[in-house]
Amino acid sequence: MLSLSAVSLEQKRYTEAEQACRRSIAVMERFVPASHPDLINAQIGLALILRRSGNSAEAIRVLEQAVRSVGTPTEEHVHLLTMYTQYLGDAGETEKSRRFLLEARRLSEQGLRTSLAGSTVMIGELEGGSAYQSAGR
Repeated sequence: MLSLSAVSLEQKRYTEAEQACRRSIAVMERFVPASHPDLINAQIGLALILRRSGNSAEAIRVLEQAVRSVGTPTEEHVHLLTMYTQYLGDAGETEKSRRFLLEARRLSEQGLRTSLAGSTVMIGELEGGSAYQSAGR
């Protein structure tokens, strides 16, 4: 189902992509813990779909839920925090964004690095302004 979601997203069929991704998440939620990396990656994918379809508020809500569910930090957690930071900054929530940016940096300095090629926003870019520029910083 996640593959269908990815294909639909690429074809800009956002409703189909969202539905397929939500179905995948629902199945995973029945069988894996909320902190499972595959579930976190699916939530990240859903947030991306929602944002591209113009529903940034829902994308932030999905990422907030994922952030709350993480137990032991993993590479996916750093990616999640980085994406969440960008979305918050773009939404004008600079203080909250900065707090999560610091957490992502702390984890990154501990040796956790995101490994999802093409979808990672570098922490330096966030701090350098890309996420904050649209927020008026």
